[in-house]
Amino acid sequence: MPRYLPSLNALKAFEAAGRHQNFTLAANELFVTQGAISRQVKQLEEYLGFPLFERRGQTLQLTAAGKQYLAAIKEALDTMDEATQSLIQQFRPNETLTISVLPSLSSRWLIPKINQFKQQHPHLQLNIITSDNSDALFEENVDIVIRSSKEKSWSRVDATWLMNEELIPICSPDLLQKNYPINTVDDFHHYTLLEHTSRKHMWRNWFKQHNSKEPTEKRLGFEHYFMLIQAAQEKLGIALVPRFLIEQELTSHSLISPIPTPCTSRYSYYLITRKMKQIPQKISLFKEWILFICQASSTSN
Repeated sequence: MPRYLPSLNALKAFEAAGRHQNFTLAANELFVTQGAISRQVKQLEEYLGFPLFERRGQTLQLTAAGKQYLAAIKEALDTMDEATQSLIQQFRPNETLTISVLPSLSSRWLIPKINQFKQQHPHLQLNIITSDNSDALFEENVDIVIRSSKEKSWSRVDATWLMNEELIPICSPDLLQKNYPINTVDDFHHYTLLEHTSRKHMWRNWFKQHNSKEPTEKRLGFEHYFMLIQAAQEKLGIALVPRFLIEQELTSHSLISPIPTPCTSRYSYYLITRKMKQIPQKISLFKEWILFICQASSTSN
C-alpha cells in the first residue's frame, strides 16, 4: 500500500530545527539558508495540516504535536542513516580522495565543514594536504586542487569558480579599548598594519577605495592569512583578511571590524581538476558539495 510520507528534505529541516529550537542553527548545520529551513517547515506544516512550532517574537517552541513528531522523526532518520552507512561500508569499495588546498583555507574554512561531506560519503577516504604551489598542482596523487588566482580562464586544467575574495580589516576589540579610537579611515595611521607578505598591494587598494592615503610606516608582515588572523588576536595590529575566514570570530566578537566596508580583491577561489573526458564520481561528489556550501554561504552573508 502507498506510504503517507512528506518530503525527506522537509523532515530533515524540521528535525534539525526542532532539536536546536532555532531555524538559524538548523540552517548552519544543514548548510542551507535560514529562509530555506523556514520554507521546508512551513511546507511540512501545510502537508500535515497543523503547526509544529509556536513562534513568539524571536523565540521558537515546539507545539505538543511537534514534540511528539520530533521524537519519532529523529528515531526514523537515525535508523535510515545507520542502515545506509552500514550498507555502504559493507558493499561499496573504499576510495581515496586527495585534496590539495591553501593552508589558511584548509584550517579556517574547509576542515570545520568537512565532516558533513564525510558523513554523506563514508566510503571515501579523505586526504587533505596543504600547499600554495600553483606551478605543480597535481603532485602526490592529488585529485582536486583549491587555489586563489587572478585567472579567469584556464587552458591546461578544468577550473570552477567557487567565490570571490572580500577583504575586511579586523582587530582585537581590546586593541581599540587601550589605544586610539577608530572613527575614520585616517585613524588607521595610529596602528600597525598587518600585511600579507606576498600581497602587499592589498592595503594600498583598500585605502584607495576609501579615498585615503596609505600609511607607509608601522607594518608587520606574515606569509599566510591564518597567521594574520592570529596576529590580530594577539593585538599586534589591524589585519586585512577575507571575511569568510573569520565569520565565527566576528559573530562571537572576539575579533571586530573597525570599518567593515569590504574591498573586493583581484583574487577568486577556484576548484581545479585535470582535464578528462569523464570525471570520476568521487570528484563530482566533492565538487557538488563544495559548490553548494559556497552558494549557501554567499546567500547568508
